Amino acid sequence: MKPTFPIYSPEKSIFFNHRLMLNVHSEEFRPHTHAVCELILFKKGKVTYSVQGKNYRLRKDDLIITRPSEMHGVIPNIGSDYERYNILFDEKTLPFDIFKKIPPKIDVINVGHNHIIMDAFEKMDYYEKQLPETQLNLLLINLCQEILINVLLELDTNKTYANYTVTNEIVSNAIAYIDENLLDIVSVEEVANALFVAKSHLHRLFMKTINISPKKYIVSKKLVLAQREILSGKNPTKLYEKYGFNDYSSFYRAYRNHFGISPSEKNLTEIVAADNNIL
Repeated sequence: MKPTFPIYSPEKSIFFNHRLMLNVHSEEFRPHTHAVCELILFKKGKVTYSVQGKNYRLRKDDLIITRPSEMHGVIPNIGSDYERYNILFDEKTLPFDIFKKIPPKIDVINVGHNHIIMDAFEKMDYYEKQLPETQLNLLLINLCQEILINVLLELDTNKTYANYTVTNEIVSNAIAYIDENLLDIVSVEEVANALFVAKSHLHRLFMKTINISPKKYIVSKKLVLAQREILSGKNPTKLYEKYGFNDYSSFYRAYRNHFGISPSEKNLTEIVAADNNIL
């Protein structure tokens, strides 16, 4: 049984979800990536957050900050409950490039003592019941901006950040290499050779530590970049070579398999396209 609170995404420029999942199973969650920003306020459960080869053991009221194209996922203890607030948004939705001002090294920060941030999430629940959709969408954007402003203020006064463990040094180095050379990589062998390890060994390490194969990791990140170009107006039939596909049909199949929609479905925003991958 998975009780869920209402989902609000009236104009698709921002997505908010408050969800409680009971007796969760790890196979319900998978590593994924998307082209938008994500904030998760963790409320309940025994959960590890994994991002780009780093693992964080979550505490109540930890705020998770996920950037576009980062491979991330949650690893809950089997049979535990899991509750969290979730916000998906395009950074262009907010003024002043405020999201980019958060240092890239910050993935998790505990905000339980910050009543302004905590109240902002609770207000999202409250106003959903009080406001029509168009007003609610604007208010969600304003509250998201308020959260990020207070995160920046918090970072000015709180220099103690969440500790993480590296899933595996080889995997961590592979992720760094892939992210730096993504569009030039044509095979997993290239990554393995750069790290002086066997392809089969690299595959086993990826599956063991982040539950995704190196090939799928590479393809997923390329597809997210391609999706962003398509949603900005680019013709998908002109993009497949740039992202390492031999022909459009193979690109089409990979895109549809990953996102659940075809590349030509341009009426969807990045927020809607990322909707199916929230944690």
